Amino acid sequence: MRYQWQLIDVIHEGMAQTDKQLGLKPYNTKLPNAEKDNYPQAAVVVVNPRNGELLAMAGSRELSYGFEFNRTIQPQQPGSTAKIFTYTNGVMRGSLPNSLFCDQPVTVKLSVGDPWSPSNYGDEYHGRITMAGALQKSLNTVAIKIELADTTCADTLNATGNPGPAEIVELARQFGIRSPWPAYPSVAIGAPDATLVEIAFAYAVLASGGVYHQPKLIMAINGRPVKANGASQAISEQEAYIITSMFRNVLQPGGTAWTFYDRAGTGYFPAAGKTGTTNDSRDCWFVLFTPEIVVAVWVGYDDNRPLTKKLTP
Repeated sequence: MRYQWQLIDVIHEGMAQTDKQLGLKPYNTKLPNAEKDNYPQAAVVVVNPRNGELLAMAGSRELSYGFEFNRTIQPQQPGSTAKIFTYTNGVMRGSLPNSLFCDQPVTVKLSVGDPWSPSNYGDEYHGRITMAGALQKSLNTVAIKIELADTTCADTLNATGNPGPAEIVELARQFGIRSPWPAYPSVAIGAPDATLVEIAFAYAVLASGGVYHQPKLIMAINGRPVKANGASQAISEQEAYIITSMFRNVLQPGGTAWTFYDRAGTGYFPAAGKTGTTNDSRDCWFVLFTPEIVVAVWVGYDDNRPLTKKLTP
């Protein structure tokens, strides 16, 4: 249980760093609603991955005891947090953390419409890189190559007839995604919408050794415990272990979540996680998990305007 409190400390530090980057005042300002129209909103979901219990849910940044707008169940683009499905599908196809891919600008030919040219955050490219290294740095072009099972350094890829996008969509369904996802190549980097609850329970699959637990919202009725909902083995325990090992690297030096993890000052504990942002930093996501707990956070504006500064991808 001690790791749960350390994990919460990291989440607090992550949200504090977001505030700092955006130039916001502390939460405990004398007038908590004075900047309501100017600061971004936030939402958080906390899940017990062992049984699917929804331990906590906050749908807005400010305290409310009425029927607030619940952002945990509002679909948003999950950005790179959706790479959980891309990398899981890659491992299921036989790729390993040390498998090499070529990180470079690419153009993807589609069955309909103009070619698509995804890019990395900051337009930075690293050449040949391991699968684990690409996840640690959240490289979009490598995610596309993993999706299309391309290990070459070709700068033009053909997605027509490739089973990768459809496989990722099906895998996402097995991980609890119920939002409608089209089987387009952009699914590999989180273009389709998902809710914060869906993403939290998807990461709970890794935390539970590959088991998807249906969400459990009611723990007891009149003092009598409510049985857990259904569960299914979405992926093997070995696959979950391999994938989780790569997500641990995200919290290490060089990873996109290292700043949050380091500045929390909790010391080392065995957690894994993923950050994610969408185009123009309109949505910022952060997921951390251990075998005991999953915490997922979203930050953004309700009117979909960009956050005032670029955040960690």
